[in-house]
Amino acid sequence: MKIYLDDRRAIPEGWAGARNSGEFKALIARATTEKINIEAIAFDHDLGEFDEAGAEITGHTLVKWLGENYPEYIINSEITSHSDDYDGRKNIEGYVKTCKEHPEELLTAREREYPFGEIEREQRKNK
Repeated sequence: MKIYLDDRRAIPEGWAGARNSGEFKALIARATTEKINIEAIAFDHDLGEFDEAGAEITGHTLVKWLGENYPEYIINSEITSHSDDYDGRKNIEGYVKTCKEHPEELLTAREREYPFGEIEREQRKNK
């Protein structure tokens, strides 16, 4: 399976499309449950989506979610960003590069008491 996350661009032929975070997470859940190999994931950054607290949900948000919950997909899949948002694209690419350079740390992080992003979530919740 190849997943293309984008809220407005045409989904390329041969790719499973996700227009928002819910659709993206559903595709990841399906791949996990059905043991479908994820060959590639292409991220857009600006998805025009916000959570219940008003925080923006971006491709960067979702690539971090993927790393925290399903690190094997970042390590074993081709991950790219096609976003027009230069900074957003670089943030996604930088996160993926760090994950691929430190796969053992990424895999063990989800077993730790406070995996990546936990402190950030707590800080936002307490604001």
